[in-house]
Amino acid sequence: MVARALARMKAEREAGENRDASGGVPLAAALPPEALGPVGAYLAGEAFTWCSGEVLFVNGAEISLVAPPQLIELVPTTAGPSGPAFLGAAIPATFATAEMRQIGGGGSAPRLPPSFDTAPTAARIARRCLLVAEDTAWRSALTKALEARGFSVLHARTEASDFASVLREVDRDADIPNAVVVALACRRADVPSASASPWMSILDDHAGIEEDIRRDAAWMRAVAEVSAREERPLRIVTVTAALSPGGRSRAMAAAQLARAAHGATDGRVDAFSIAVESGSESAQRGSADLVGHLVTAEAAGALSGAELVVNSNWTGLRSHPSIRGTISYGGPELPPWIDAALRQMRNSERGIPK
Repeated sequence: MVARALARMKAEREAGENRDASGGVPLAAALPPEALGPVGAYLAGEAFTWCSGEVLFVNGAEISLVAPPQLIELVPTTAGPSGPAFLGAAIPATFATAEMRQIGGGGSAPRLPPSFDTAPTAARIARRCLLVAEDTAWRSALTKALEARGFSVLHARTEASDFASVLREVDRDADIPNAVVVALACRRADVPSASASPWMSILDDHAGIEEDIRRDAAWMRAVAEVSAREERPLRIVTVTAALSPGGRSRAMAAAQLARAAHGATDGRVDAFSIAVESGSESAQRGSADLVGHLVTAEAAGALSGAELVVNSNWTGLRSHPSIRGTISYGGPELPPWIDAALRQMRNSERGIPK
């Protein structure tokens, strides 16, 4: 993967294309396998089973425990007839600030008025939106929410091999829209696994996920390429059904892509990801309202790269993965005390006596 990305970056530089194909990741600094082999052997050993389920970052000379994303801000998913006004008031005051600081900011002075019925709606920054959705119910809900905010909605086919040709098929006289909303269904069959092992059931649920992630990434890249060619800002929202282990993994991949978009496009592309963790009508309606806010409100740009989640009762913001602690050992050989040190680091973070 790294070798292909480096080759693509070299070809683009030779062709005079000035863009960061790696999303800001210094791929040339990637370590050779022998620098990571000792850690791989350690993780595969029987002694490490105590840390099953943890996420680690390794660079050959350091090993870090990574804290997974956690919810840091919540608002109601549906706010009655004042939903758009509610989002216009609540999102900038809660989510945008928390995303910047990556912590919840409540519990002190009130941030919001007691009623949102008279709150002003967000200022519009776009009037045309390309909608890529396969499911009829989702297409209807998203179209309704976007049109309620004054958008002209263009419906596109679901592949993004050539963004320009997609737009020509939709409307030959259309200007490039300011926003793209992608809500693609899983291509694999959602059938119960026949595996007896819970772990094998999780693996079975991930069958075909690489194609789902590739399609999401293709749209993200297509938007980035159009933004670079036209030298104009664009917004893209990826909506993912996170109702199963595979769906949640796909949603996490979409969030990682969204985090890279802004920096990799010189700030032209604002990308947002929404994980929908309920199949209820209220979750669908709330997700559509949130999409409308993200592509409409100027202030929503502060949430570019944020990990958003919606269920039937609340809409939330999750923190980014973060480092709990790091052991620097100079590598590649691991010191004999690293297992005990990692145990103490994890237990201290959880408040468990060593």
